[in-house]
Amino acid sequence: MTMLSLTAVGLCAHYSPVGDRAMRYALGLARKYDIQLNIFTFLRSPFRRPGETEPEMSPEERQQKLIRADRRIREYYEDRLGDYLQVGFRVCEGRENIELRRCLKRKEYDLLVIPYLETGGNFAGVPIEEFAYHFMSPVVLVGRWRKVRYYLNPQAALLADKLLLFKGTWRPIRPVSSSCPA
Repeated sequence: MTMLSLTAVGLCAHYSPVGDRAMRYALGLARKYDIQLNIFTFLRSPFRRPGETEPEMSPEERQQKLIRADRRIREYYEDRLGDYLQVGFRVCEGRENIELRRCLKRKEYDLLVIPYLETGGNFAGVPIEEFAYHFMSPVVLVGRWRKVRYYLNPQAALLADKLLLFKGTWRPIRPVSSSCPA
């Protein structure tokens, strides 16, 4: 997928120092290109371990959880975004890979930024590296490590010169397996 310009950046929210680093990176891209930043959060954490489940919710409980999630994402990022106003928030209810594909098809982002919490960690029920490598849009994983902080899937690697990355601070994501649903 070759892209001439970025029109929107998507960020998967995580309320942590690594998540904040990913947000600052995504916000920097949005500011540089004067484009929309859309921040996504999920009712169930996409970073959960396989097999982790949550109890069933009644429709009323689900609605209350949606309201709390929406309030939390807005309050958490309000100060961090400063004066930048081209920001949207979305609470996603379904499976992560499906929700993120829907948002991509609706042109809510053309580059996805995901906090890289740990090597081999999970995202959408698979190793995060596998998810990112096989996802259909450019993905940048933003990690906590000092020297190499950014990991790019093949689509993002094609755009590396547009992604505000210094030489030596990023690496391509290597394929893990071919069974990823992303």
